[in-house]
Amino acid sequence: MRLKFVALLMPTLVEKPPEGDSWIHEVKFDGYRSQLIIDKDGTRIYTRNGHDWAAKYRDR
Repeated sequence: MRLKFVALLMPTLVEKPPEGDSWIHEVKFDGYRSQLIIDKDGTRIYTRNGHDWAAKYRDR
């Protein structure tokens, strides 16, 4: 079965993070938000908007 792109959850900018033990926080690094899918049909790298960018990452 070919795995499909799943829309990414986008972070929300806030002044300060919520408090409490029920929250997990992620540091934002500059770069691309991507989704990597590896299955029997090969490897695909999707942008946050669902565009396949695998060709942009290939060795030259």
